[in-house]
Amino acid sequence: MSGKKHGNAGILRRRAIKALAVVVAGAVVCCGIDGVLAASRHLDDMQEVFATAAPQPDSTQEGAENSTDSRGYEGRLLEGFQEEVVSLGSRSSVRVGAEGSVVGFVEQGLATEAFSALAGDLQERSWRAVDSGRSDCGSFVKDEGAFTWLFVNCVQVGEETSIVIYCPVSTQNEGSR
Repeated sequence: MSGKKHGNAGILRRRAIKALAVVVAGAVVCCGIDGVLAASRHLDDMQEVFATAAPQPDSTQEGAENSTDSRGYEGRLLEGFQEEVVSLGSRSSVRVGAEGSVVGFVEQGLATEAFSALAGDLQERSWRAVDSGRSDCGSFVKDEGAFTWLFVNCVQVGEETSIVIYCPVSTQNEGSR
């Protein structure tokens, strides 16, 4: 009789393990689906940003190889961006989106070198780097001004680097604008 008891315990244990495996697998699938949906929402947001950041045609841009020749982005920049964050005068292929809080441009060279140079420029303007453990992207903060937080991402594209700066107006300053 005791053999039958132990046999039932083994069967129950195997069933419990299988049930646990099914629950864990279900949780993994749900997390995967949530991740895919979140990524899809993020892609939709980025697509909207880049759609609004597309160059606006004007008479000075016709036939221009470099989209910054028209300097048409200046009217879409948030007030104070070039003074507090980075000057865009010598940058190429400048794009502005998300109502001015996303600014992108292209530079020659490696992403790590572009990030390092931009980090130096930002530090000269009182920005402090927040260590991310990466050499091609990171956050920066400062104590005062219209902008107090920004994120820079540098991506290597062939021999050029695409640089995108996400820099919303500081929430502590929104009421004064």
